[in-house]
Amino acid sequence: PMSNTRQTLRQNFLKLRKEITSEEQQLAAKKIIKRLAQSPLFQNSQHIATYIAINGEIDINNLFSLAWQQNKYCYLPVLTANESLQFVRYTAEDILKPNRFNILEPEVTPEKIIAPTQLDLVLTPLLAFDNHGNRLGMGKGYYDRTFTFLQSKHRPTKPYLLGLAYEWQKTNEMTPETWDITLDAVITEQSL
Repeated sequence: PMSNTRQTLRQNFLKLRKEITSEEQQLAAKKIIKRLAQSPLFQNSQHIATYIAINGEIDINNLFSLAWQQNKYCYLPVLTANESLQFVRYTAEDILKPNRFNILEPEVTPEKIIAPTQLDLVLTPLLAFDNHGNRLGMGKGYYDRTFTFLQSKHRPTKPYLLGLAYEWQKTNEMTPETWDITLDAVITEQSL
């Protein structure tokens, strides 16, 4: 029954997110990027994992140029054969190609890959979150599998996992599973 509630929750939030207008999406993204860019969290991070938004996720494309101007490195997630994520360096020159979920990915070459432990900041999209940093994703578990090392008793200080969300994605109905990796914080158009 646990996962059942989770499934319902997921469907509800997917539906809500699909109904977002592009104006609402752009406005929220603008506010979030501004808040993020001014935060010490972003300013002190050199290696930042980002993502390309799909289906109404917070669109952070305008963050890339900002990061590059400040000589920061951006990385995009690429799905691996064993169902986890590989983070691959992304520059303005890179041509992205759609993966099997139609999410754009950079081309993988060994020298562009960074170990997840080497990332300073990881920006993750999400469907829902709560006040305890629990994140509801798409249910594939890619982020959870990739960042299992953060579950150790003494959680490493990096990477810092930051969820990007709309304020309405906050819920009190979440029951975390044992394998869930909690977020360090969530940033919305209203607060951090």
